[in-house]
Amino acid sequence: MKFGMSQRALWTVAALLVIAPAALARLATAQQVPAGLSLSFTGQAVQVQGMTPGGTVVWFGIGREVVEYSAIQSQRQQTTVADAQGQAALAVADGVPAQSVWVAVDLKTGAYAQGSPAGFAAGRYELGGGALGLGSGALPDQLLDRSDFVHLLLVRPGKGAWALTVGRGGADDESSPGDARLKVSFDKLEPMLPGVAAPAKLSAKDLLLVAHPRTMELGILTVG
Repeated sequence: MKFGMSQRALWTVAALLVIAPAALARLATAQQVPAGLSLSFTGQAVQVQGMTPGGTVVWFGIGREVVEYSAIQSQRQQTTVADAQGQAALAVADGVPAQSVWVAVDLKTGAYAQGSPAGFAAGRYELGGGALGLGSGALPDQLLDRSDFVHLLLVRPGKGAWALTVGRGGADDESSPGDARLKVSFDKLEPMLPGVAAPAKLSAKDLLLVAHPRTMELGILTVG
């Protein structure tokens, strides 16, 4: 099962100011899942309840399947519309992988629900100190990540959603060979809604999701 991304672009950043751990701690805020917001699974769909009625739902998922001793990775980034009861479903034609993690985000509010099929527990890691870089002047903010392959989703409530897949040493990785982490500028993320370009700078209430598909880990940060 494969889910592709559209064309990507590279913009080299000459200088950036890394956020100190104490400053990052002030930016990151824990977000509680609102009452009634939850995910459920069928063989070929992921469903969410509790979204804004008639509102846009942003989906983000990664999966892993083992076929003849080989691990097949998959990812999904898509939008749907909730019905009048605040329910939405994401069809997965090839079947929801037993080992997968999914997030549904209410675009209007930024509230989200995370879940996995029964029997699988996805890993969770903290987007801690040094995970973000503030671009000096007009330079864009960046994600700095220890993994060699990541899927990103950025949601700005009421504004838009943007996603990108980045591999270490690939076209979108802005790090140097000797750097310990890959680097990607947020303004290079690709829009999930037409006509809304990715922001260069993070803003309060932005929701950032970073997935490590090879270890099936997910990091979530809400900018305060």
